[in-house]
Amino acid sequence: MGVQKTSLNKGKIKDILQNEYNIKPIDISVINRGTANIFKIVALDKCYILKEFTSKRTEKTVTKEIDVINFLQEKKLKFLNM
Repeated sequence: MGVQKTSLNKGKIKDILQNEYNIKPIDISVINRGTANIFKIVALDKCYILKEFTSKRTEKTVTKEIDVINFLQEKKLKFLNM
């Protein structure tokens, strides 16, 4: 897990995904990489990544990471072993 204890559990993640995003997870697992708490979400149609940032991250750094992810998505970058 990340450097900060997670405030999420599989039940909370499932509730958030279903109620807020209409995603019905089949499996939720932990990805032990980096400093953030990262979860792999497997749904019927897709695989998702949920990242829980540490409380020390600023809005600016989170926004910058979102910009990078959006750029990579636009370039249709595919990741293996996910």
